[in-house]
Amino acid sequence: MNILKLEAYFERGAAVYIVTERMQTDMCKYIIESPTKYLDEKMCKMLIYQVMIALRYLHANNCGH
Repeated sequence: MNILKLEAYFERGAAVYIVTERMQTDMCKYIIESPTKYLDEKMCKMLIYQVMIALRYLHANNCGH
């Protein structure tokens, strides 16, 4: 499960700005530090799927990203 801590949020007119915690690592570091220096197809498929689902949700709710 992927959960981010909500640090703050701000409202300005009709817009809402959400500030979340900074992640401990990024994808590039994760890949470089993996034993093979690349992600296998199964892991790539899962990650891209999660990104697509998140973007679909944001777009469906008129959220910028």
